[in-house]
Amino acid sequence: MPDEPRSAERRAFYRLPYPEPERPPLWVGNHRYAVVEISEMGARVLIAGREPLPHQGPVIGLIRFHDGELVAVRGTVLRVEGAQAVLKLTVGIALPRMLLEQRRLLQLYPTMFDPPAAS
Repeated sequence: MPDEPRSAERRAFYRLPYPEPERPPLWVGNHRYAVVEISEMGARVLIAGREPLPHQGPVIGLIRFHDGELVAVRGTVLRVEGAQAVLKLTVGIALPRMLLEQRRLLQLYPTMFDPPAAS
C-alpha cells in the first residue's frame, strides 16, 4: 500500500498534543508561536496571524515549557496545513522532557488520552 511508508514515518515518535491553555510558546527570533503538538523530532505550531516561518532554510528557536525550562530546537518547515506549520526537527526535544510533559498533562487532564467512546 502506498500510504504505509508515510504512516510508519508519522508514528516513528510519540506525539503529545497540548490543550489550548497549556501550549508552550516557541520563540523564533522575536516571533512567538503556540506549540499545538510536539514529539522528540517534530512540532506543530500555530502560524495564523503571525510572521510566516521560513520555508527555505533552518528554523531555529526556543520552546519555553511550563516550568520555565528553555529547550533549543532546530529544524525545517515540513509542510503548512491551514493555520498550522509542521516542523521536522534536527535538534529536538529529549525523551525525558517529553515524559515530564506527558505526566504533567495527565495530572491536569486525566482523561486527555482516553480513547474516544464507541458509538
